[in-house]
Amino acid sequence: MKSVKYGNLVAPIIEAIKEIATKQNKQDKKIQELQHEINELRKIIKK
Repeated sequence: MKSVKYGNLVAPIIEAIKEIATKQNKQDKKIQELQHEINELRKIIKK
């Protein structure tokens, strides 16, 4: 019978979560930048 050593999975899971959070933060920042750019372009178009 095989068993899973869950203790050995904790560290890789935490690292994966950190990587996901970092990517999410970068994507959120990029979205904000693009939204700002869209708003600026809309201002130019309305002139």
